[in-house]
Amino acid sequence: MIGEENFYQFAENVTGWIDPYGLARQRKARQIQRCLCKEEMEAIKKEKGLVPIIDKNGKRSKRPIWVADLSIKPVPWNPSSENYFVKITLDDEGAKILDSVTNIEDVDGKETACPGGVLVKSNEQGAKGIRRNLIDKLNAHIVKIETGMRRR
Repeated sequence: MIGEENFYQFAENVTGWIDPYGLARQRKARQIQRCLCKEEMEAIKKEKGLVPIIDKNGKRSKRPIWVADLSIKPVPWNPSSENYFVKITLDDEGAKILDSVTNIEDVDGKETACPGGVLVKSNEQGAKGIRRNLIDKLNAHIVKIETGMRRR
């Protein structure tokens, strides 16, 4: 038997399990979730990213797409009555975009008053409103999309 760093073949090398000096790159990947109808879920799967809300006149709505930021503990409650969900994992840059927020109270409490950025509401912790001008930018940082039916 020739001795090396790992003398026992069945044991894992535990030296990579810890970072005592804090030198490892910190990952900021983030998950967001949106509860939605089946048609929007299918559109997101097809487009491989968030899709803008279309109003009843067939135009892109000025309203933001509201998602729950799953990094908030406890996980935000979603009052939506929709039966489906989409869970999206973002990379580091996507997490930075999600963190560049404007409080909705700072724009007169109107969802449509702020044309850009991510909106937050102080009364709904974890809720983030993604403005329509950020959809494509955020979609470029999607790592994974999971879909399914909500359990009630």
